[in-house]
Amino acid sequence: MFVLSLLQLSSKVVAKCLIGGRYRHLDITFEAPLSDTIFCEVTKIIHYRSSRVQMEPGLELNISIYDCNLHGVYSERFENLHLHKIQSLVLDLDAFFWFYYSEDMIETENGERFDIIVSFAPDFITDLRGIHHLKNLQMVSLHRSSFESPEQLKDLFGVPNLRILDVSYSNGFFENLLICHGSFQNLRFIECLGSDINETQLRELIGRHPALESVALLETSCENIKFSDLPVTTLNLATFPSTMDTLRYILSKRNYTDFESQVDKLIDRLAELLENRGFKEHEFLKIMMKVTQKCPPLGEERNQVTKCLIPYFK
Repeated sequence: MFVLSLLQLSSKVVAKCLIGGRYRHLDITFEAPLSDTIFCEVTKIIHYRSSRVQMEPGLELNISIYDCNLHGVYSERFENLHLHKIQSLVLDLDAFFWFYYSEDMIETENGERFDIIVSFAPDFITDLRGIHHLKNLQMVSLHRSSFESPEQLKDLFGVPNLRILDVSYSNGFFENLLICHGSFQNLRFIECLGSDINETQLRELIGRHPALESVALLETSCENIKFSDLPVTTLNLATFPSTMDTLRYILSKRNYTDFESQVDKLIDRLAELLENRGFKEHEFLKIMMKVTQKCPPLGEERNQVTKCLIPYFK
């Protein structure tokens, strides 16, 4: 059992006092990541309340990211949310159906405005026409989306600052995107988990995007293909290093517990590849320790880590 840190304990107290209006006569500003920790505790309290919560002035939080899906609390539960500087807002269109967007900002029905919207995360979407109005977007997540024509995607090229693209379990995205004449000059990372991307599309995609650094390819037709000739990091199961990189990536996710099946699969693959010489042993042992800490069921109940360590020691 892990002991709560002083930061976690103090954040719980500050969150409770903030909601209780204890700071209304003060003038204090907290920066990220401390603000993020406090705001996370605020949302936990609000999640179990049926009434709206007024965010009192006096203590200003500079929040680096507000993800309504992750926090489980939506903006209509807050009052005076505009008093706090939010750098990143992740929208769930099902919950935020009362949002509309113009060329430079989003405004809620309460009149609260967000000057910069950098993350856009709808599910099951089929048309992105109009997304080019969100000029500051840096992250776009299109889980389980389906596209049938390039016209449904071409406005995405009007987002100049796009850096992270997540198209997990999507259909038709890459086929129709590559028909369009355009590229994302600042794109750094693409998550392709469970999508219908193929090797030909992947190579063309990388050729069009010189700034691209890595692509995640689990549960795709490219999962076991070696791409050593490509100038990007491919997160898949093809080699020992790529499998290690993929496991690190999965464990770095805030919601990594949703990916236990992938972690299980990755450990099995590492066990298969242990016969290959030349891997860095200290990095391997370090990541096994991390799996044990972050995913205890994999280390205790199903003995997946042990299954991988036995052939290593042999």
